[in-house]
Amino acid sequence: MPTLLLVLIVAVSALDIFILCLPWLLRKRGVWLWWHTKFGPALVFDSQDDDGTTVRLLNVRGKYQSVAYVDPDLRWELACIYHKYFAEIVDIVGLTGNSHTTKSIDQAGKTTDPQPLLDAKDCSSSCLRHVPPSDCLRQASSEFKPAAVVIGGGGYSFPKWLVAHCPCLHTVVVEIDPAITKIARKHFFLNELLEEFPDNVPELICDDGWAWLRNCHRSFDLIVNDAFSGKHPLGPLGTAEGARLIHQHLTSQGVYLANVIAPLEGKGSRHLQDTCHTFCAEFKYVWLIPEDEEDPNIIANNCLIASNHPWPISHRYLLS
Repeated sequence: MPTLLLVLIVAVSALDIFILCLPWLLRKRGVWLWWHTKFGPALVFDSQDDDGTTVRLLNVRGKYQSVAYVDPDLRWELACIYHKYFAEIVDIVGLTGNSHTTKSIDQAGKTTDPQPLLDAKDCSSSCLRHVPPSDCLRQASSEFKPAAVVIGGGGYSFPKWLVAHCPCLHTVVVEIDPAITKIARKHFFLNELLEEFPDNVPELICDDGWAWLRNCHRSFDLIVNDAFSGKHPLGPLGTAEGARLIHQHLTSQGVYLANVIAPLEGKGSRHLQDTCHTFCAEFKYVWLIPEDEEDPNIIANNCLIASNHPWPISHRYLLS
């Protein structure tokens, strides 16, 4: 047998062995590898935030999709800044079952001042079908509850927060990739959530969010778009047609929240600007809460809010 062919066979065999052993080697280092998701290989691993708190991250094809706390006392809290903004808006509109009382949790698990996004001059707005938590058991049927839909599950960080903190809210989650939901169940405590909150189990749907919403005949008090793909973070839901579709599926005082991944200025900001103009043309009130105002050229997770109701959100973020 020619030497070159023999070397090639040995090299290929060694590569095969390495690939077969790779999941085991990664697992020894605390990394879980999922070869097959709809958007490429996925890695799940633990790390620490700036305060030394353990967090779990989901990386799909080289892009971070989700982050969650590992500590059992923090699992239903939010680690991402833009998710914390989402949560404050949910509290402002009254879907937590309280009246502007949600406290943000910092990375060390300490509570911070409530509602920095709340406009203190206008706190008298009525809430969306506000129901005291004590009445939730009498509203056990999702038919009578306020409803929210989250498009894009990922590690289910925000849906988990909704279930844990909004007992009077029926939550629907639309995730296109069944493998991602399996990862969330196994590594991001989704199964534990379902066991801990049996009276507020979310409705899990495997479908494309755009297609599902087009075929849906329900109205929602809250629509959250936390899905993204490549250079178009909001997909079709960031277009004029998407804005109209969202408008059609919101109740009269309903709120739309979206994560728009883009810089505020400079190269790459065109998508954010176009999205803001699109939603300003469709809704009476649109707010934009930037993740990083100090460096407007950095790509960040910006919180877009749209509604036809004048919610008491700080005017500094108001676009229209």
